[in-house]
Amino acid sequence: MRVDLFGCRDFQVPFLYVVVNNATLQAARGAFVTLNCNTKSSKQRHHTIIYEWRKDGVKLADESSSPLKITYSNATDNNKYHCVSLSSSSRDIQCTAVYQCSASLVAVAGLPEIKDLGNSIVTVILKKPGQVTGVSKSMVTARTALVKWTNYSPGEDEAPTTSITLRYQSSTSPYHLAILPGSPSSKELTNLKPFSKYNVTVMASSVLGDGLWSIAVTFETLTAKPSTAPSNIASQSLNGVSYKISWDPLTREKSNGVVLAYEVKYTRGSLSSSARRYQNATDTMVTLQGLTLCSTYHVLVRAYTSAGAGPFSPTLKIVTTGRSSTPAVPRDVRAGTPSKRSVTLSWKKPLFYGDIVQMYTVICEGSKSYYPGFKHINSVKTVALSLEITDLYPDTKYKFVVVATTHCGDGDNSSMLIIRTAIDAPPAPENPGGPQQIERGGSSVNLTIWPASQDNGPISYYQILVHRVQDWNDTVSDWKDFGSNFYISAQIPASDVKTKMMFLLGDGENKGGYKNKELSNGQKYKIYSRALTELTSK
Repeated sequence: MRVDLFGCRDFQVPFLYVVVNNATLQAARGAFVTLNCNTKSSKQRHHTIIYEWRKDGVKLADESSSPLKITYSNATDNNKYHCVSLSSSSRDIQCTAVYQCSASLVAVAGLPEIKDLGNSIVTVILKKPGQVTGVSKSMVTARTALVKWTNYSPGEDEAPTTSITLRYQSSTSPYHLAILPGSPSSKELTNLKPFSKYNVTVMASSVLGDGLWSIAVTFETLTAKPSTAPSNIASQSLNGVSYKISWDPLTREKSNGVVLAYEVKYTRGSLSSSARRYQNATDTMVTLQGLTLCSTYHVLVRAYTSAGAGPFSPTLKIVTTGRSSTPAVPRDVRAGTPSKRSVTLSWKKPLFYGDIVQMYTVICEGSKSYYPGFKHINSVKTVALSLEITDLYPDTKYKFVVVATTHCGDGDNSSMLIIRTAIDAPPAPENPGGPQQIERGGSSVNLTIWPASQDNGPISYYQILVHRVQDWNDTVSDWKDFGSNFYISAQIPASDVKTKMMFLLGDGENKGGYKNKELSNGQKYKIYSRALTELTSK
């Protein structure tokens, strides 16, 4: 191998290296760190090194020297850093920023300048808010409470408080959050549940995150009136006039306190009726007694706490009815001795519902076997257990029943009672002209005999009575003792007198055991007719 050596001198290529240190900045007012931009370059004679500082790629004005001083002021400039939470259980927030130092020099004239750069990471540890203290409650009512706490003051390593959050929860409902902007120190909680236990915690928040929850404070809201009415109102008939009313108890969530009593309001007839009745109960059942049969009742129930009464329940309608197998029937109907035109009846009140009978009605129906066209129907009302029935007809078969009337209406008829009134003298025959007056010559005269009504008994005979008078104004004063101027001229079977009968007075014949005497010429006579029943002779 051939090597040719020529004369030469040493030559070093120009170079420049930049080295920048990392630093940790303490989060305390006035604390600082210095970043040094260290350079190493070739030994050739060169010009002055030019420095330039950038933060996260942005040039820092007036920073052209090798060292850079970074001072901590407060946590409000955290947006100039990249911050991350170290862990969910820690308050620490690690914030970093990248500082870049760039150095340049011209080592050889006519050649491009030499540049190099180095990065430095500056770390500062900030903190999320700490625990709020001094939490207390006051002015607790049934639905509100005032919660206070010590005003939270952030430390130097914390960002300003941006909001306060209250978390409150009862034992029977999900929790609620109240987020308050800024840094207040009290909050009135509203729309709380009465008679409920609550626990409340408070937390401060900043731009760095949420702080720690405070120690819980507990309280119990006061009692209020029940917010709802008892439900499932039901009734059960006990005997037609007594009903058991039951309902479901109010739960704690709806009662708003300890239920001291239930009030049952019941009204007969319409709800607007002024005749309201009330009954209280400490249980969930009450018995309504003494109700009126066949009536409509409206029943409502409400609950009471120490704060007052809650709303009434929806209306429960009850229609009181008696047992169909035991209607209100009067018992033991009896009669005293009947007279000709009256009789006294008595009875006992019904075995069932006898105390609520409003009226008794006595119904009678009279008939006569010998008088097919006769019928007497009547009814009389009374509130007593006996009654004298008047205006009856003699010698009449009467059927009596007694009916009891309650609020349900008329009950069944009592057992039938049959009596017969005493017979009486019949009424006078229906003589249109009254007594016939005779004053004429001759021994006889034709008369018209009219029938009498059989209202007082069956008529057996008709008698013709002749009264010799001096003056037409003479009358008969005693029909039992006629006197010498009065005689019976005939007794005619009733069967001979239908609608009317012609009779020859004074023919001298025997007429039913009586002599039909001839009339005297010129004598004044008043002629009478009368009917006879079976038991009377007059």
